[in-house]
Amino acid sequence: MRLRQKLFLILGLMTSIPLLVLLFGVVERIESDLEQRITAELQDTLSTMSTEVDSIISSQIATVKGLSHVPGVNDFISTAYERDENSYDDKALALKQFFLDYQKSVSAIQALRVTDETGKTILKVKEGKNIEPLLVDNDRGRYYIADQSQRSFFREALNTSEQVFISDFELGQVQKDAEFCPAMLRYSVPIRNEKDTFTGMLIVNMWGTRIDTAVQATMSGQSGKVYIVEANDNITSRDGVYLYHHDTQHRFANQLGTPYRFDLDVGEDVWKTLRAQAEPGSMKLNDGRILFYNQYSPYPDGRSKWLLVVETSEDIIFQPIAQLRSTILYLLVILLVVSLLVAVWVAGRLAQPVQHLARVIDRYKEGERRLRYREKRSDDIGVAGKAFNSLCEKIEKTKKERDKAQKAAEQAERLAAVGQMAAGIGHEINNPLLNIMSLATLAEQSISEKNNQQAEADLSLLKEEGKRCASIVQGILNFSRSSEPVFEEFNLSELLVDTLELLQHKFDKKNLVADRTVQPDLKMRGDKSQIQQVLVNVFLNAIYASPEGEIITITAYVANQNKIIVKILDHGDGITRDDAKRIFNPFFSTKPVGQGTGMGLSVSYGIIDKHHGKISIENAKDAGAIVKIILPLATSEQEERHAGIKESAAG
Repeated sequence: MRLRQKLFLILGLMTSIPLLVLLFGVVERIESDLEQRITAELQDTLSTMSTEVDSIISSQIATVKGLSHVPGVNDFISTAYERDENSYDDKALALKQFFLDYQKSVSAIQALRVTDETGKTILKVKEGKNIEPLLVDNDRGRYYIADQSQRSFFREALNTSEQVFISDFELGQVQKDAEFCPAMLRYSVPIRNEKDTFTGMLIVNMWGTRIDTAVQATMSGQSGKVYIVEANDNITSRDGVYLYHHDTQHRFANQLGTPYRFDLDVGEDVWKTLRAQAEPGSMKLNDGRILFYNQYSPYPDGRSKWLLVVETSEDIIFQPIAQLRSTILYLLVILLVVSLLVAVWVAGRLAQPVQHLARVIDRYKEGERRLRYREKRSDDIGVAGKAFNSLCEKIEKTKKERDKAQKAAEQAERLAAVGQMAAGIGHEINNPLLNIMSLATLAEQSISEKNNQQAEADLSLLKEEGKRCASIVQGILNFSRSSEPVFEEFNLSELLVDTLELLQHKFDKKNLVADRTVQPDLKMRGDKSQIQQVLVNVFLNAIYASPEGEIITITAYVANQNKIIVKILDHGDGITRDDAKRIFNPFFSTKPVGQGTGMGLSVSYGIIDKHHGKISIENAKDAGAIVKIILPLATSEQEERHAGIKESAAG
């Protein structure tokens, strides 16, 4: 780690640790306290809301009970039951007027109606207006408004043991074109005479707006959304519907046919968990919402419950904490930036000698082998500089010794390869020499016969055969000759062809075919003779491994626009897993004793590595082994790199 980084780390820790303690210690405690306080406040709000709603319903029940004891109500119902038609109209008129006057004084009442014992509505006042009866009751000889006998609330009111039956909280008669129909609660009181005989029913509809007002008043000053949701085990369509929602379009989905349901909004599993909770509590959802809930039972018979819910989120609850965190983080960033600037300034003053020595080492690593540390210092940096200089001298000495050994190994391998090729040289040279002797004889005969034209042709062929012998011998000499590495641009495609021709007698001896697919003009920079030495080693190994009459496949092409890939595939037995691990080790050979030095692939590996390439051997899929050589294409960057290698070799 650099001195600059160490200073930055020390200064950063000194400034950031106190802020981090504040951030993750004090702020976390404040966040916990805030969460507890808000939870208590919202639970108090839900409790207050439950009390307010219960007070409204209890008040309305008391109002309806009082109306059921009004003499005018009982007299009219008794008259209708006893079919006293003489006083029926007068008492009906008097009760209508009473209802109209009473509705004006109690605005929460939406409608009042009276039914006879059969469920027919015989008197109704709705929203300050008298509803005239238009239907004829032939059995009783009077008019009625509507038949409620088959309505569920009427039947349930008859069977209840409660004095006042409360129907489900729902919309009134939903009109198709109406934008919104206010919700209401319907209170039904069965009227019985002194003989406990059911004589009729008083039904009072109360607006649900008082519940809306109570909910909104309770939530005043609080953050979050409040809902009233029905939990109904008996009527599936009502289970999970919104009875109160700030958006009126989301209420009473069972009546309006809309998809807005609480159980769908939170998920079936969450809804099942909430409706099973008898005690107040809270629940965090996966999407960040927090639900605070409390159950309330508005119906004396307990047929369904209301779930009072306040929905909020962590972002809303912890907004002050988030602002505090942001402030601390901003301060932390500022202090870290200041620490970085101070570290840079201090390091610039303290680390300059170290950085200078590091730059010298880097330049040496990049190839400036003559570079040394020249500063005259008596401190630890000066001692390190002297040690670096001594190390450089030792490395250069070792490198020269290694290059000398490498050169000797390469020459030994060349001579070994020449030895392997020597067996076929006699055969190669013997044929052109026989031709030379035959042509010389013919030339003598032609001259003696004075056939000068034929003599000239024979002498020309004689010269060509002589050149052929010279070429074969020169190729062997060139390959076996040790010379200084010369990095220059050459055509690897031509070198592959020349090497194959040089070893053609080896192929012919085992009746092998060299199937080559070589892309033309594969230009690269390097030592041509060293690359040819690698190719000779690989080809000789392939020839040795291949059975007679097989094919050796040679391919060479450009890949990724910057690499030359050469592949040599034989059809021998391949290599074992153990041999593959040490195939490039010096003096390792799979050939019998006396047929290999064990240096061919080791030297080849060193040559390819010196040329910034790679060589690998692996078994082919079908049979045999495949040697893969990767060499870089000739580029300007390579020219500079090889210039450095040449300079290093010369040094």
